[in-house]
Amino acid sequence: MIGAGVDQTDRYNLIAMWVEPESRELGVAECLVNAVKSDSINRGFKQVFLDVSPDNLRASRFYRKHGFVVIGEEKPLASHPNIQVQTMKWQQV
Repeated sequence: MIGAGVDQTDRYNLIAMWVEPESRELGVAECLVNAVKSDSINRGFKQVFLDVSPDNLRASRFYRKHGFVVIGEEKPLASHPNIQVQTMKWQQV
């Protein structure tokens, strides 16, 4: 499962991703992220943004492996304000 879309600031965002534990390490997450990147390009966007908890090392490493970089924005997660997230960005080359 993956969610993505354009927010009120005109940023294309990867909003959420989840892969069943039995399907992890099979390339499913890569396919989902690549689909979001393709969709962003098809819609005229050259960047994809996402928020991730710095404590979620597995996710942070995964996103870095797929070209996302931390851009220095941090904020509380809207649905759980006690969790701090950092923004990462992928840029079309």
